[in-house]
Amino acid sequence: MKNWDLVKIIVLILLPINAWLFVFLYLNYQKTKYLELSHDELLRRDETGVIEFLHEKYGIRVGQTLKLPLRRPSMGLSPPLRMGYPVCFINISGPALPEIWEPVVSEALKVSPYLYVVLLYPNDSLASVKEIFQKFNNPRLSAFPADFVQRALGHYREGILLTLCDGRGVVQAIEPYPSLKVSPSLEEEIKDWRPKLHQAVKKVLDKFFPRRGASTK
Repeated sequence: MKNWDLVKIIVLILLPINAWLFVFLYLNYQKTKYLELSHDELLRRDETGVIEFLHEKYGIRVGQTLKLPLRRPSMGLSPPLRMGYPVCFINISGPALPEIWEPVVSEALKVSPYLYVVLLYPNDSLASVKEIFQKFNNPRLSAFPADFVQRALGHYREGILLTLCDGRGVVQAIEPYPSLKVSPSLEEEIKDWRPKLHQAVKKVLDKFFPRRGASTK
């Protein structure tokens, strides 16, 4: 048998083996990819289920009585929730800079002399929130570290920005975070976040606390 014939025989034997090996590896890759995607999807569904459960547990739904497990405030006095006064909860997430959040707090405090404002913030933002709190020095303003309810409220990418309760503690409005720009430049973020957050809060509060001189149509 010539060497060339031997080579052809070897090639003919190896070709189907290689083909089957390729098919096996490809199918195994697809199976692994599918399982990874399924795992991620299950995690997303589990997280969604947990958040839904927490919303139900804490009454974070329009028309339900808010039952956030508030501890002692780190700043100010406990708000008079369910005591005849409306209370606005602002969930601070992302850069807790005075340049971003002071317009939001100012808007909430000035809309009504009867509205109490509560700042919920992550523990690592204490110094910045303290600076915001001291700037206003208002008896209707208080602040709570909110890591214990952060999972229920979410963050700036897909969480709740504002929760408004009436004098009975019943939730009247829930405002999600608007779409915000994330940039390596802090100046760019401030430029984007400041007006968007301010307008989101103003929109909700104007609906429930009509301004003097505003149209009543």
